[in-house]
Amino acid sequence: GAVARNKAFEASTGDFVFLLDSDDEWLPRKVEAHLEAYQDPNVPFIVDPSRRVRPDGSERGLNSEGPKAFLSWEQWVDGRYWSCGSAISARREAWEKIGGFNPSLNALKDIEFLIRAAQANGHGLHLEECLTRYHLSEGGVSRSKEWREAVLDGILKSCPFLRPEHAQSLRRVVALRNALIAPPSHFLAEMRCGKVPLNDRVVLTAFLLSLERALRQAFKKK
Repeated sequence: GAVARNKAFEASTGDFVFLLDSDDEWLPRKVEAHLEAYQDPNVPFIVDPSRRVRPDGSERGLNSEGPKAFLSWEQWVDGRYWSCGSAISARREAWEKIGGFNPSLNALKDIEFLIRAAQANGHGLHLEECLTRYHLSEGGVSRSKEWREAVLDGILKSCPFLRPEHAQSLRRVVALRNALIAPPSHFLAEMRCGKVPLNDRVVLTAFLLSLERALRQAFKKK
């Protein structure tokens, strides 16, 4: 994915770059809303919230729900602002400043891009309006369970400005995300892997979502 995006960028000539994965959708006002925001010359890149869509077409909730705001690279590390790759647009000069996407990462490449872009450009803009539908494909890269130390080490290598607390924040988000797509019986193992304390306020919610997913799949098989 990173290699394909970088090659597409090299072939493009526009002042603004919009990303769209083949299985996602833009809502009607997507390009208009982003270009309106780019009227402010201080906006280097933009992310809008994305609506999660299950394989059966039903909707779950929003990734990256929150108000319109400029966010620092430290805030992009926080998983609450992770939307999806199809929610991203950028000025050409902001993309060129960081050399585009990191081709060595097979996961979390969108997040690593946002962190580096915000650090190099001072911030990035988060929109309040949901303008993207993010399809959760079971076979997609984003559903892989292999988001662990190799990916985290790759991000720490390409983002040397990250501090230990940021590394742990990334590890926590990855563990919670892995737990959500793993069977409930693996939940505690994922929490231990991510060094997430069980009294963390989101652990119970994550476990209930994991259980809901398992029950939905079980009924679907019947």
